[in-house]
Amino acid sequence: MTTISVFPFSDENLPPFEGLVPANTVFNLVKQMPDSFHILYKNGKLIFETEENETEFEFKLESPDIFPSPNIPIPVASLTFLAEDLYTVLNSVSFFLPDNEKNYHIDGICLDFREEQGYAVATNGFSLAYVPLHPLEIEGKPEGDYIIPTSAVRNLLKLLQLLPQEHTVALFLHGNFVSLACNISGFDHQLAANCIDARFVDWREFLNQEYSATISFTPVAFLEVLKRMKIIATKSVHTVSLSQWKSGIETKINVPDLGEAREFSRVDVFGEFPEIDFDVSLLINALRPLHKEPLVEVDLKDSHTPMRVRGRNYTCLVMPCARN
Repeated sequence: MTTISVFPFSDENLPPFEGLVPANTVFNLVKQMPDSFHILYKNGKLIFETEENETEFEFKLESPDIFPSPNIPIPVASLTFLAEDLYTVLNSVSFFLPDNEKNYHIDGICLDFREEQGYAVATNGFSLAYVPLHPLEIEGKPEGDYIIPTSAVRNLLKLLQLLPQEHTVALFLHGNFVSLACNISGFDHQLAANCIDARFVDWREFLNQEYSATISFTPVAFLEVLKRMKIIATKSVHTVSLSQWKSGIETKINVPDLGEAREFSRVDVFGEFPEIDFDVSLLINALRPLHKEPLVEVDLKDSHTPMRVRGRNYTCLVMPCARN
């Protein structure tokens, strides 16, 4: 749910009203509207009225549970970002959000400020991505972590996509929620969301892994290899095997009744590693945020150690699959 505040200008004696409306409902409704329409507040309802056909769309505003009053509490800290930079950070780790509500892992992105360097982190239980936060400016002292629900992350990304790349936005950290403030065409906008009241996984314990081999390659080319492998993958067989080859690596998938597919890629390999199986979809998601980078490095060890994918400002860990 998205919070909306209605401030009447025609009657100074009428106090502002604040309530909740479904974000998707408003978004789909506005898309259907002509270039000119009216938004009215009457008897606890928002009314979208067009002059052309005099039809009305209305829905009741629910009482808000995000704010106890129309006034937003003073934030603990605020971080100023370029809209493009914040979008890139949230979007890159959003590939690792749980894909369904029944997933027992935390369904959201964690903004982790437990140490001096802040990170955006997300995990689906099988892979984990973390990206350092580099705001233009910081006011206050951000501490702890703030877990933004997946639904709110999607709305934040939609809002950031509307802004020019060089536009700046302010991310406010409150006690139990976060809010994003920006100005679009002269109008101030603020999107707020309750944080998930939970302790995020201690992901830093995975950062000190030792690896026996490093692969260096162009992500776009290897992504195409994985996409071709995924074509013949099924719900029951969706793992690919990575192994060393004479002057690179071999990628292989074997699907009963369909056959085997294998491709050899000439890449730089430093060190040695055994044949390891991975979920092909997880590998694609791990490399997708890096498709514009000229070179990435992948660290490997064995079938019990997570693969580490490293870009310029992005790191991802992918757990291997158990071998049959």
